[in-house]
Amino acid sequence: MDKTDYCGSKRSKLISWLVPDVVFGVNISECCKNHDISWDKSGANKTGDLAFREEIEDKFYIAGKPAWLGFMVGWWYFIGVRFGGIFYKLGGK
Repeated sequence: MDKTDYCGSKRSKLISWLVPDVVFGVNISECCKNHDISWDKSGANKTGDLAFREEIEDKFYIAGKPAWLGFMVGWWYFIGVRFGGIFYKLGGK
């Protein structure tokens, strides 16, 4: 996979603003990369989306951020990818 833009899209300022690589000082781009790889292998699925949420929460924990913040950001992204998965599936993936 030669893709380098995992969280959001650098082609769209709006999408980059809505889905940043760095949230509250925590870089989650590796989480987005792993999630995209999961979708490429098995399509949009809840198991991959839950793993994505948990990985984000772990990144926040490792960074020493409050647990509630990692929980909030993890769930925010989880909800986003669950709704985004609808469009992913409609796009023929």
